Amino acid sequence: IGCGRADMCKFIIDFFGEQALYSGIDHNPIMSDLAKQKYGYETKVGAFETAQFNKHDWVVASGVFTQRRCQTEDEDLHKLFKDIKLMYDLANSTVSINLLSPINNQQHEGFFYVHPGLVLDMLIEQYQNVSIRHNYSKDVYTVLIYKF
Repeated sequence: IGCGRADMCKFIIDFFGEQALYSGIDHNPIMSDLAKQKYGYETKVGAFETAQFNKHDWVVASGVFTQRRCQTEDEDLHKLFKDIKLMYDLANSTVSINLLSPINNQQHEGFFYVHPGLVLDMLIEQYQNVSIRHNYSKDVYTVLIYKF
């Protein structure tokens, strides 16, 4: 979700081989055109919330939730958890997203920052098997939700 130029597609195929199945969607048709030019890969154009996808082992959203999408932070948070539920329903195994951390970070107007502790508390209540990795960048952390 938010596949951009489909760089992750190349990584997945290089790592897992040609048998790997990749589906991508981006709201920006220019990015989808770049994916086709760069890798010869067709991605969907549109909003993942309304697109039709088959289930996949992993559902990944990278950089999708960094911009403010609503008028208030509460609305942004509600939309985030609604979108995570959509992703969870599409995943056989794992959902992976990244978010901007407000900890030790200069915040910029128009971006969505959410404390990892809040995310962890709310997701554990709903999904139980959740982990957060906040060890590769001071600005970004990754949330993994597992279906065991």
